[in-house]
Amino acid sequence: MPASTKNAIVEARENRQHEFVCIGGSKAELFSEILDVGFDELYHIFVKYGWMEGWY
Repeated sequence: MPASTKNAIVEARENRQHEFVCIGGSKAELFSEILDVGFDELYHIFVKYGWMEGWY
């Protein structure tokens, strides 16, 4: 995560703004440097897409 992004998130939280993370996988897939910044909510959006040849 770029330092500028981390600083912006920290500054927003100091100004009482809520920060959210929305990911397409599990929490275990996030790097600790992202989680260490601190967020108010973490949303897991699991989207599965399957395609079989001949099926549309």
